[in-house]
Amino acid sequence: MELTSVLGTAIGLVTVYLVLALSITAANEGMAAFLSSRGRWLRKGVLSLLSPAGAPGGLTDWARSLRSDPKGQPDELVDLTYASPFIAHLGKGPLGHGFTPSSIPGWTLLQGTLDAAATRAAGADAVRGQVFDTLASIESAARQLPEGSPLRTAVLNLAAQCNGSVTLFRQRFEAWFSEFETQLVAWYRQKTQWVVMALSVALVAVANVDTVSIVRQLSADPKVRAEVVRQGLEMAKASNASELLDTGARDRARSAYESARENEAAVLRSAASGTAASAPPSRPASAPLSSASAAQLTQDAMNQWTAEARKVEQQALERLRTLDTSGLRFGWADGEWAALWAQGWLAGLLKVLGLALSATAISLGAPFWFDVLKNLTAARQASISLSAGTPKKAG
Repeated sequence: MELTSVLGTAIGLVTVYLVLALSITAANEGMAAFLSSRGRWLRKGVLSLLSPAGAPGGLTDWARSLRSDPKGQPDELVDLTYASPFIAHLGKGPLGHGFTPSSIPGWTLLQGTLDAAATRAAGADAVRGQVFDTLASIESAARQLPEGSPLRTAVLNLAAQCNGSVTLFRQRFEAWFSEFETQLVAWYRQKTQWVVMALSVALVAVANVDTVSIVRQLSADPKVRAEVVRQGLEMAKASNASELLDTGARDRARSAYESARENEAAVLRSAASGTAASAPPSRPASAPLSSASAAQLTQDAMNQWTAEARKVEQQALERLRTLDTSGLRFGWADGEWAALWAQGWLAGLLKVLGLALSATAISLGAPFWFDVLKNLTAARQASISLSAGTPKKAG
């Protein structure tokens, strides 16, 4: 087989991997939003901060307690934290109320946790929403946290180092929480990789995406190979993998939703304190924003975010449909598996190997395969240029 044909087969295979990886990315992000998985993972992180099981070994022990999810952790205190006025308004997701917030600023989380600890200590006489703005009030509430919990230990140690300065304490606490948050994100990515692998296996099994079979089709059928290569070369014109799925509008819609949610929370706090809330820039300053209007703006922003997320999913589906028109054969034929084993165990083993290769390859992600496609495209162009410049031998 000529070099250009070999490169064409490689480009075709990588194009298949790339398109399927894009569909897995869209599906994973959709599931994450639907299930609020980031929020659930953050809640586990908060649980580990309030659990004595993680102290005093720092992030390593927190990771161990987070993964093993030991029994006896202070779930009640976590529930009170999330129900505090500092955090409760963040728990509205793209499908309505009741979702766990996927991101909580460190200082906000501290205020909510201290409020929860003070509430539990005060019992029925507790007044929710008190602000802890002095080191004395912060230390007093922190002592109500579980003995030996990482958060209690950190707050009391940091407070003792700040000589009564709340500003300095806040700076150091936010730096401390940022370190924990960075590690929490790393744990979440590890977990997400397993989800991506599971989705890849499911897609490969359902659609019969067999690497061995794909290579055979691309090698044997020049028309199919040419069409898949054409699609791959078009995709390689993008500057990066993110351009292949236009997520810009979705990301902007999500930012707008988060801004609207924060504005609604400000309006609710202002209404509770009896002060006038400032109108957002899109409204005249003379038109005060009511709680109902703020809630409607949040709902509208949430609907827009959901609509843009669906458009991203449609983009991924359209790329799958385009690949399907190339002539490559996907899906299971009637009796295919039984026919394979009838040919002998080697044929069945080869099929399993082909499916396993596909699942592993797709799980590597779209950015990886986009870079490979770029390199193969450059190699193909160099090969064509070299062939065009080589004079033919006489005779």
